[in-house]
Amino acid sequence: MLYQKVYLEKDRTLADSGEYTVDVTPRDPITIMWVKFQATNGATSNRNGPLANAINSIEIIDGADVLFSLDGPEAFALAAYHMGRLPSAIIDEDAGQSQTISLPVFFGRFMGDTELAFDPTKFRNPQVRVNWNLANGNGVAATGWATGTMQLSIIAEVMSGAPSPAGVLSAKERYTYTTTAGGTEYIEMPTDEVWRKLLLRGVLHMNPWHWIYDIVKLSCDCGKFIPLDIRGWDMLNQLNLTHARFSYQMKGRALGNNAVILNLMHDEIVTPVSDGTGDAVYEVVYNGGGAGTLSIYTAGALTVALQNYYAAVSGYLPYKVLSVPFGKQQDIGDWFPAPAFGSIRLEVRGGVAGSSNYVALQTVRAY
Repeated sequence: MLYQKVYLEKDRTLADSGEYTVDVTPRDPITIMWVKFQATNGATSNRNGPLANAINSIEIIDGADVLFSLDGPEAFALAAYHMGRLPSAIIDEDAGQSQTISLPVFFGRFMGDTELAFDPTKFRNPQVRVNWNLANGNGVAATGWATGTMQLSIIAEVMSGAPSPAGVLSAKERYTYTTTAGGTEYIEMPTDEVWRKLLLRGVLHMNPWHWIYDIVKLSCDCGKFIPLDIRGWDMLNQLNLTHARFSYQMKGRALGNNAVILNLMHDEIVTPVSDGTGDAVYEVVYNGGGAGTLSIYTAGALTVALQNYYAAVSGYLPYKVLSVPFGKQQDIGDWFPAPAFGSIRLEVRGGVAGSSNYVALQTVRAY
């Protein structure tokens, strides 16, 4: 078996918003699809506006059949939990600088998995479809993204001569809703495929994840089997059972007392250092859920002009997405056997109102 990196798209310039579809042309099994976006900051800065937020969806489709469908933050977080480290990304808030985000889509348990992989011959017209809008977040402006700078590259990691795989990993967003304080959302979950991971994301500024997901419960066949019934706080406390802290580096741009929003949103730590400015002191006050206030003092006084800084960031919950892995992640037979049940209901009690919540599943589809 030989590995081959095949460009499906290379440095394609995109409009500031839209949808674009690329044919999957290789015929041998594909172990990873690597999707990269790149855009340039405006003339002043681009603070707290990660490129992931501009990605409305990444989909792998065959007509009406959808194999993969997640937005940028979900796809980034799933890849992070799959690899045990964050995917590659350039985070640079300085004026006129490029930012990137790489979103690897894994079709198997590991690179080179011949049992689980994407087999194009099992589909009639497989395609990759992306949808984006640079107006998300800071928008197209001097303090956001420069117009006409969005670019797309897609690389397929092809296994030439590989045997026909038995199945493929699939991931889709299944449900979205807005929380109510003390209210419970009842979500009927699919039972047609074996589950590998459940992803739970909550988006509410300055609110920790466990306030958003107060209690999480999975109930099978009307309560005959309950694999999960746990406080969100305890789910957070168990994160290091399955993976270490994530980390990344960034170049920020701020002045005085500026809000800072990090891409890791639980138990986060940011350590700003000077980019060369003398007599600079940095003070961070954390507000929870990846948010904080950065105070920059130069010569003992709060800065009044934008100043660049570098920072190492570590923590949990990329883009406030929590992963619930089922069983030993390398053992297909140990994953959650959803087809064995007639019905599965996810019940989430919210602790705060107004959070936008997203529920996604990674499953295995047999050919």
